[in-house]
Amino acid sequence: MQCRWDRRISGGCWATIPICRFPSSRKPRRWGAVYDEAFAEGAGQPGRATCRSLDDQQILRSRQGTMTDCTEPRSGGPTDRPMGKRPTGIVGFDQLSRGGLPANAATLLLGGPGAGKTVFALQTVVNAAHQSGTRAVFVAFEETPEEVRSNAAAFDWAQNGELEKLHFIDARGPLAASATGRFDLSGLLAQLGELARREDIGWIVLDGLDNVLDLLPDEVSHRREIFRLSDFLSEIRVPALVTGKLNGEEAALSSYDAMQFAARMVVKLSGGLNNGVFGRSLRIVKYRGSDHDNIEAPFVIDAGGIAVAYHGANVPQHKLSSDRLPTGVSGLDQVLGGGYQRGYAVLLSGAPGTAKTTLGACFLSAGVDAGERGLLVALDETYEQIATNAAGIGLHLQEQIADGRVMALSMRSAPLVPEAFFLRIERAIREHSPTIVVIDPISAVMERRLQRAPFDAAARLVDLCKSRGITLMTTTLASGVDDPEARSRISTLADAWIALSYQVQTGARKRALSVVKARGILHSNQVSELVIGANGVHLAEIHPDEGAARITRSPQDDSNEAERRRRGDGET
Repeated sequence: MQCRWDRRISGGCWATIPICRFPSSRKPRRWGAVYDEAFAEGAGQPGRATCRSLDDQQILRSRQGTMTDCTEPRSGGPTDRPMGKRPTGIVGFDQLSRGGLPANAATLLLGGPGAGKTVFALQTVVNAAHQSGTRAVFVAFEETPEEVRSNAAAFDWAQNGELEKLHFIDARGPLAASATGRFDLSGLLAQLGELARREDIGWIVLDGLDNVLDLLPDEVSHRREIFRLSDFLSEIRVPALVTGKLNGEEAALSSYDAMQFAARMVVKLSGGLNNGVFGRSLRIVKYRGSDHDNIEAPFVIDAGGIAVAYHGANVPQHKLSSDRLPTGVSGLDQVLGGGYQRGYAVLLSGAPGTAKTTLGACFLSAGVDAGERGLLVALDETYEQIATNAAGIGLHLQEQIADGRVMALSMRSAPLVPEAFFLRIERAIREHSPTIVVIDPISAVMERRLQRAPFDAAARLVDLCKSRGITLMTTTLASGVDDPEARSRISTLADAWIALSYQVQTGARKRALSVVKARGILHSNQVSELVIGANGVHLAEIHPDEGAARITRSPQDDSNEAERRRRGDGET
């Protein structure tokens, strides 16, 4: 028997497959016929094949994906092999799936247009190539290999050269292709089996397989080829990612009905508009033989690729410390019994103009001066503006940003879904390793119209910071302690809650500060006046009977007063 690879075959099959001729001048046979006939000769001996010639042995080994003699019984079928997993390297997904994708079987990725199916598959195999040198075959049924490479080039993980190492197979058919006879996937599977054996392939991606399956005449043919594919992948022990389209939001196309049952794992990716903002989520529909989380986890696609906003079902271990950090406000350290506790989540709430941003800048600048590393996240205002305003009260935040001790980000909240907000901050924390994070204002993404999503993102952010021992300060817009927004879930996440407000006395509007709660800290419950001056911010004790405030002077205030008196221009 002699075989050759060809793309022209009777029956309308346009995939690259082997054409085999026997010495008896029988007409060309597709791979499946040769394989089935050879195994038929071993009738009565399950799992055993009697090979007629060396050529037959080579082809049968390619089909099985092994180099053992094909007269040896096959053992270790899909049901009696231990469950193994391959990590995807996708942020959050490996935790969601308890370790990654099945190592020796197929994973079906279902989703509508723009859901991220192809990106998920590409990112997984490129990460595998980068981390362990694993090679992959990408079979493209919809796009050309050049289009796939071009679309992937925008991602950071495509810049390390691993994308060019993928073995691409252009399996698109001609535009006028139609099924004029019986055909199957045997030829393609034979080619993949040979590649897996010869080039040590560790991943297979079948992107848009439905374009081929839709050419099959009936549902029985669909099922036959799907189970042929599933058996093949189990035999060669190579994990595969198969992408499939959803018909609407829920139902898979008929081409994938059988695949959902045959695949070891099924992941559904979906996307939709929420108040004009497009958001994505994924859910593990099934994972045979493995524990996994059943939640619908939000994810984003940005320059870093796919990142899933998931950090486990259990609350992470928090790093506890009795260290105190300076607040940067004269008098507030005394009110809090020594300053903020390291690893605290601090919430500043108040109406516009009550100095929330100023107190955040004071804390950040004072902490960095004490040797901490800072991260400033400004929403709906540039961090440059915050730093410039801080300079007016004697803070040198601009210099701290310029010399790298403070990493600063500016974001617009309007197009920002909570998951994207959280993941961008998480990425900045990984890159900069701050010990202090200030977000001003977090209320910009805590819209009630988005229901639970923003609060879940805030909870993940608090857990992330606490697990790393980071002191987190957030500001939120609220008119008072009894404001529904102030009493929302975000306030319950905070260890310390400082409320800022206005008080009108003797015709003057004065800023007031009070500590609503401070877990584990003995603190004052008195309302103090917050005074902002050129030398910084300090607290003053309010005396209603005097109609004014008795200012608790800072050492700098005393020094300035002494200098004025020395020059004779001070008050007597």
